[in-house]
Amino acid sequence: MPELKLKEIVKELNCNIISKGQKDFVEHIVASSLVSDVLIVDKENVLLVTNLASPQIIRTADMIGANIVLLTNGKTVPEDMHKAANEVKIYLLQTNLLLFEACYKLGKLYFEKK
Repeated sequence: MPELKLKEIVKELNCNIISKGQKDFVEHIVASSLVSDVLIVDKENVLLVTNLASPQIIRTADMIGANIVLLTNGKTVPEDMHKAANEVKIYLLQTNLLLFEACYKLGKLYFEKK
């Protein structure tokens, strides 16, 4: 399993770090705009890529064992989402890239490591 480090993700996707978490690496990447799709993930050390700007996505990320949540599409992070990420100690990143663009760049980065 390739491991991506936070600093690699931030650099490649030109991300802002909104809140700091405990684990600064991921082994799996999941992208979705539907909470129900995310809930079926059965992996650890996940990067959750989404365009959903709500605290619910942070709670969902915590439930599946995600280390990092990446908010795409240049969306502004609401205060309650920021607070939720701090509470569960998950890294919260934000990028202006569209969801598809972020996934493309992450895929290239991930498969270069294999």
